[in-house]
Amino acid sequence: MRPVHPPLVFCLLMLSACDGCGSMDYDERGLDLPLYDDFESEIIDRALWYPGEHVREIRDGEVALETRHDLDDGEDIYLRADVRTPPFEEHHEVLARVKLVDHEVSGAQARAAVELNYQDEDDWLAGLDQSYVAARSEIRSGGSGLEWAWYVFGCANSDCTQGYPFPDPVGELPAEPPQPDTWYDLGVAFDEYTSTFTLTIDDATATVDASDVAAFEPDDFLQVRISSRVTGLDDSADRGFAAARADDVEIDGAPFDDFSGDELDLDRWRRGDLVRELQDGAFASVAADDDEVARSRLVMADSSGVEALYAQIALDEHTASGSSRARIGCALYHSEGSGEGQGGDVWAELGLWGDEARAEVFRCTDPDCDQVEWLTDAAGEDGFPVVGQAAMGEVHGLLVQWDGAELVFQLDDQEPLRFDPVAAGAPVEAAQPALPRCLVGTRVDPDESQPGRAAARVLEVRAGGALDIP
Repeated sequence: MRPVHPPLVFCLLMLSACDGCGSMDYDERGLDLPLYDDFESEIIDRALWYPGEHVREIRDGEVALETRHDLDDGEDIYLRADVRTPPFEEHHEVLARVKLVDHEVSGAQARAAVELNYQDEDDWLAGLDQSYVAARSEIRSGGSGLEWAWYVFGCANSDCTQGYPFPDPVGELPAEPPQPDTWYDLGVAFDEYTSTFTLTIDDATATVDASDVAAFEPDDFLQVRISSRVTGLDDSADRGFAAARADDVEIDGAPFDDFSGDELDLDRWRRGDLVRELQDGAFASVAADDDEVARSRLVMADSSGVEALYAQIALDEHTASGSSRARIGCALYHSEGSGEGQGGDVWAELGLWGDEARAEVFRCTDPDCDQVEWLTDAAGEDGFPVVGQAAMGEVHGLLVQWDGAELVFQLDDQEPLRFDPVAAGAPVEAAQPALPRCLVGTRVDPDESQPGRAAARVLEVRAGGALDIP
C-alpha cells in the first residue's frame, strides 16, 4: 500500500495491506441496504436511472452506433450516438458505408446519417447554435417502413429557432426504399467556390445551391459526422431505439478509417469508445478519450435521502494514464456555495483505480460542478487517498456513506476509511444537497493528451440509510 500522510480529520484504519483480497458478494457482506437495481431488465430502467443506453465502439470491424431510451409521456427527445472528426480540421467530402441495423420507435423517428457540419469557430467555442449548418444523407424510419432523406439545414440564431433559407435538394432519391441491416453508400460533399452541396445515396445524386443564402459564409471548419439518432415527433413517444453500423469511411477522396482496430482511433475521431448499456445482467460501462473528460455513467432518477450507496463492480480494463477508474458517488449535503445547480454541494466518490480503491471528496463551486474545491487534498495521493487493495477483473463491493457526521468509504470487508468533511472546511449548511445525485459508472480524465480507458461491469446497486460500520 502506498504511504499516505493524513491530516487530523482522517482516521485510516487500514493497518496492513490485504494481500490476495478477493471480492465479496452481498450475502457475504450482509449489508442491510435495499436493492436498487440488479440490472436484470431488458434495457436500463427509466424509472431508476438516466440517461438511456448508448454505444459508440468498434464491433466486428465496424463502428457500432446505438442509442436507446424509455421515455416519459410527452418527453421531447433527441438521442444520438456518433463519431466525429475533430473540430477546426476542414473537410469537404465524406463517403461511408452505413446501415440501420435495427430500430424501435413509438411516436419518434430513428435515423442513420452521414453529414458535413459547418460552424463559425467563435460560435462553436461559445456553445451557441447560431451559424450551425448540417448537410445530411440518411436512412430513417417512416410511416410504412424505412425511407431515404437528404437535406441541408442551418441555425441562424443562438437557440436555433430561426433557420437559414436553404433550398430543397435538386435530384431524385433512389426509387427503392432502404432495407433493414443492408449496407448503402451515403455521401456529402461541399464546393466552397460555388457554395454547392452534393448529396449522394448509392448512385443517386442531388445538389443544394447555397450561393444565395446571404447569411451563410462557409469560411470555417466543416466537420464529418456519422450518427444514429432518435428524434421526438409527438406527445405519444414512449420508447426510442436506433442501431446503426458504419464502415469504410473516405474523407476528401482518400481512405480514412475501416475500423479494423480494437478501439476508435483518437488521431482520427474526436471522442473515444463509449458504452452505456445492459449486457448479460450487468451494466456495462466503457469510457475512453485522450483530450476531453469521458464519462459513462448512470445517475439515479431520485436519490433524495440516500445516505449509503453500495455497488458490486468489476474493473476489466484500466490504463494508468488518464486517471481511469470505475466509480460510485453521491452529492451528500449542501455547504457554503452559490445555491444554484450543484454549486456548494459536497460530493464523495469511491473508485477502482487498477489494483487500488481510492476516495475523493470535493465541493462544487459552480452550478455545473465543472469547478471544484478538493477536500481530500491534504490526505496525500494527489487528493485520492487509498482505501484498499483490489484485483482487476474481480467483482468488488464499494460502499460510500454519510451519517451527518462523517463519511465512510469501504472496499469489500477491508478496514474502512473515515473522513470528516466539516473539519476539512465544508460546514453543513443544509442536510440535503441542492441537487441530489448519486451515480455509478466509469470516468477518464486525460492527462497531457495521454489516452485513458476504463471498462467495468456493475452487477448490482443498493441504496438507503446509513449503516453501522464498525
